[in-house]
Amino acid sequence: MPTERTNGRRASDWQMEARQAWRAEVVELSATARLKFAKQLLCGLGLFSVGVMLAYGMFSQNKALEAMFEFVKIGMLPIVTLTASYYFPIHR
Repeated sequence: MPTERTNGRRASDWQMEARQAWRAEVVELSATARLKFAKQLLCGLGLFSVGVMLAYGMFSQNKALEAMFEFVKIGMLPIVTLTASYYFPIHR
């Protein structure tokens, strides 16, 4: 298999170094850290959603708020419910 040489090194050497660097960058989170992140994410998305809904309720003629309200209604609320059901399942 022909390899390309750059500064006296083979391309496969560069690929191996890239894989090793990528492996060194992998971060593992504990279950409590993931749960805390999920809570913060849901809280932030919830506050944003409520803010957009309130603003749209007060200024319903504003086209930008109307577009944001549709985005929240169609896009963000399903994401919030999927995230909540994944991180906070009901065990029976």
